[in-house]
Amino acid sequence: MTAKPPIILIDATGYLFQAFYALPPLTNSDGEPTGAIYGLLKTIEKLKKDYPDSKHLVVFDAPGGTFRDKLYPDYKANRPPIANELRVQITPAQELIKALGNPCLIIKGVEADDVIGTLAREAEESGMESIICTSDKDMAQLVSDKTRILNSKTDQLMGAEEIHAKYGVYPEQIVDWLALTGDKVDNIPGVPGVGAKTAAKWLSEYQNLNELIACKEKIKGKAGENLRAAVDSLVLSRRLVTIERNVELPASLDKLETQPPDSKALEAMYRRFGFQYRPANKTPATTNCSLIDKAASWSECVNRLLEQGSFGCHLVTDSTHYMTAKMIGLALSADSGEAWYLPFRQDLLDTQASLSFEDILPELRRLLGTAEVTLVGYDLKRTLNILACHSVTCSVGLWDNALASYVLKSSDSKRGFADICRRWLGEEVPETAFGAKGKRKTEAVSLQDIARNSAQIADFNLRLYQTLRQKLEQSQALYRIFSELEMPLLLILAAMEQAGVLIDGQALQTQSLGLKARLDKIRLSVWKEAGEEFNLDSPVQLRKVLYDKMQLPVLSKTPKGEASTAESVLAELALTHEFPKWIMDYRTLAKLKSTYTDSLPRQINGRTGRVHTIFHQAETSTGRLSSSDPNLQNIPTKTADGKLVKKAFVAPVGKKLVVADYSQIELRIMAYVSADERLIGAFQKGQDIHSATAAEILGLSLEQVTENHRRQAKSVNFGLIYGISSFGLSRQLGIPVVEARKYIDVYFKKYPGVKRYMDEICAAARQQGHVETVFGRRLDTPLITSSNRPQRQAAERAAINAPIQGTAA
Repeated sequence: MTAKPPIILIDATGYLFQAFYALPPLTNSDGEPTGAIYGLLKTIEKLKKDYPDSKHLVVFDAPGGTFRDKLYPDYKANRPPIANELRVQITPAQELIKALGNPCLIIKGVEADDVIGTLAREAEESGMESIICTSDKDMAQLVSDKTRILNSKTDQLMGAEEIHAKYGVYPEQIVDWLALTGDKVDNIPGVPGVGAKTAAKWLSEYQNLNELIACKEKIKGKAGENLRAAVDSLVLSRRLVTIERNVELPASLDKLETQPPDSKALEAMYRRFGFQYRPANKTPATTNCSLIDKAASWSECVNRLLEQGSFGCHLVTDSTHYMTAKMIGLALSADSGEAWYLPFRQDLLDTQASLSFEDILPELRRLLGTAEVTLVGYDLKRTLNILACHSVTCSVGLWDNALASYVLKSSDSKRGFADICRRWLGEEVPETAFGAKGKRKTEAVSLQDIARNSAQIADFNLRLYQTLRQKLEQSQALYRIFSELEMPLLLILAAMEQAGVLIDGQALQTQSLGLKARLDKIRLSVWKEAGEEFNLDSPVQLRKVLYDKMQLPVLSKTPKGEASTAESVLAELALTHEFPKWIMDYRTLAKLKSTYTDSLPRQINGRTGRVHTIFHQAETSTGRLSSSDPNLQNIPTKTADGKLVKKAFVAPVGKKLVVADYSQIELRIMAYVSADERLIGAFQKGQDIHSATAAEILGLSLEQVTENHRRQAKSVNFGLIYGISSFGLSRQLGIPVVEARKYIDVYFKKYPGVKRYMDEICAAARQQGHVETVFGRRLDTPLITSSNRPQRQAAERAAINAPIQGTAA
């Protein structure tokens, strides 16, 4: 006869607390904390996988007091209040468990332990086994030949012997052991000075608490005195730690059955929390794909697209960079659930296509040259540039779903196409035949696979357009940012990318040779000083030389507990030792060589003779641009070597490079948003703002301000924009913290509007959960009410800075 699977009893409250403190502070895109919910969900998913045939019962603590509070009003008096970030996750977690179909028990007047104890007793009486999933040591008293504990922290399945090995007592002695040791957190008295080992020793000798009390006079020393003094309170302690096993349940164990999941509710909750949801019974969105292989069909397709007024698009290429990508095909969608696919190239496919790119070009130009229709896509800048490389220009209206999603939720860290489909549509995007980065995964890629997947992406682009447009139109400010800032900027950046920049490759190659010679010289000097040859680029080998051989002091350690070789550590060591300074010089030159002087000449396009970067509009939460492949925004200019790299960016013969820059734009915006009269006055008078600040703070005339005074004032001016602390300013200026604090206090006294702005913007962020730029761009600040001080302070700094930096962007 096959044994029945065990009943799984889950201490959900315990798991919520455990996940909350173990996981990083996860939030959804609306700023709601989700880490504890996620941890509990993953636990239940694992338990269902490990025990697929079992009944899984989930138990939560009920709000309010229990019978123990009536027995002892100071019960759990020492426990701090539940962190708000955890408290707000309890009810959603309970709703999620119910939607999953699990029986969820929340019984007032008792604790989850008591409910679990009662369920375990019922299981035993029915001849069934149960497994209690918890990390609570109190539950060890429930272990029997039918009941075991699955330790949630160690994943260890524990019976009587494992309990004895861990605590030194058997399950039937746990209650007495807990009564003796007490519990500071739960405020259970116990015996003062008696810990786990002493309690286990006593119970090993006297078996139980009653026998121990009867022989209390035999216990010597201070422990004996404390035991005799605590006899009366031990009765109360034992009652408080005893799990009640006769709780009145809403239904008997055999009636608590798992129900089918509520797919609709689950999908809504998973989307709310930002979790991936793939229910077994959900039918994913499908797209009917029509393959176009005749000129007549293609003309009909174009006519249909022009009639609809807007259409989704997905351009299939063989690589990612717009200057080198070759077109494979084009997918277009005019109606949800319907799309066409046009294959362009035949050499990558196992099925020959009838139409060449030249065949479809006239109709493609007719389609993309019609201003009355809207082309919808994801990362349209790349699409426009690839088409431009093939002599196709676009006059149609444009809608970029990447930018629309970004404007709506700039705080989302995941902004890929699959991410925004999951976020706004609740749909999973099929993995394309060409992989996430556009590279072919195999040589044999079928035309049908490419057509089907590409058609669905075009279809999803159209669906996203319908959803995102509706959401953007609900906010006039956000729609304006999208339509008047982001989309026009897309066209400007596309033109900039196509134009590229001219660099003197020969000059950089010459510089590379010089850097190599200097690196070789440093390497030899380092080896001579170390007395051995080693790889300077290896942190492991460098660590051994610095700390094991040279015995330099360990100033900081890595998260793994190893001595750090980070730049900040080397800089501090370099104050008293020359060797770390050589390593820093080596790293600086090596990075310059590998990142710029070696790399940039290789990235010159053979057709244009220029370097073509990729600008990213939707990369930073504040709206600032970034660039990659190559990154042209971080060319180092503070050193002589860095300036040489910058000089390699040149103009063609007969042309000039013109540089335009805003003067102290972020400080001007601070003056505007803070309405501080002195700050505004300094700008209106045309004064150097840093000198003016130094004069105000130090009580000097502008003529008396030195370059050092100005430097300090500049650190304060920009530091406060970024929410710098007195500690941070002291490190930046190399002055005592007290002096830095005084500097900031005087600054706020002289510029009270700035302090008022900082206080008000943080208060607004706490109230509404986000801040806005002058133009209305939003940045979520979910952690500004966190009980975790570092998280809260970081969110406050972001709240102060984001409106200024975002407005400047």
